[in-house]
Amino acid sequence: MKGMRVKIHLTEGSIYPEKVVILRNVTEIHYRYPSSHERVAFESDIHGTGTTYDIEDVAEFEMFPEAEVADSF
Repeated sequence: MKGMRVKIHLTEGSIYPEKVVILRNVTEIHYRYPSSHERVAFESDIHGTGTTYDIEDVAEFEMFPEAEVADSF
């Protein structure tokens, strides 16, 4: 299993300097993940890591089948 390649487009008003983030070998996405406020979580069982973003910081994200196991998430 190679997971998904995810391209995240962040909003202009987000706290992150980059506006496009690429994640490799994503195996789970949890949309509207409950915490103190709504978030979206991206996880990789392949790399044993993940990241989360506040919903208001994510304009959209696209998922594509991953072609290879990348060196990093």
